[in-house]
Amino acid sequence: MALAAPSTFPIRDQDECTETEIDDAVAACGPLSIDIDWFSALRGLTSSNLCGVQLCLNSRWTEQCSEPAPGRHTVYLSIGTRNSDEAARDWLQGTGLRFGESQLGW
Repeated sequence: MALAAPSTFPIRDQDECTETEIDDAVAACGPLSIDIDWFSALRGLTSSNLCGVQLCLNSRWTEQCSEPAPGRHTVYLSIGTRNSDEAARDWLQGTGLRFGESQLGW
């Protein structure tokens, strides 16, 4: 069985790049997008299974992953898989935050 060619390459052979090397890489490749997520029990929900927060910078969430979206910065909340629709709705309203349309994923 043939091995696939590598598809990820470091900018240099060391762990740390200089600021100039990072600037050059961004200029050559385009804007960076960052997708950070962390699982956390959201205060007040009865179940914390798959609850958490996801931060997308220069990206947006699709049903299964984040995609680059330059200039778009969004925070997503996952209210988990074991909270009833009523408990989730009450919790969301109780936060006082403004939310967009719900979506599948994460």
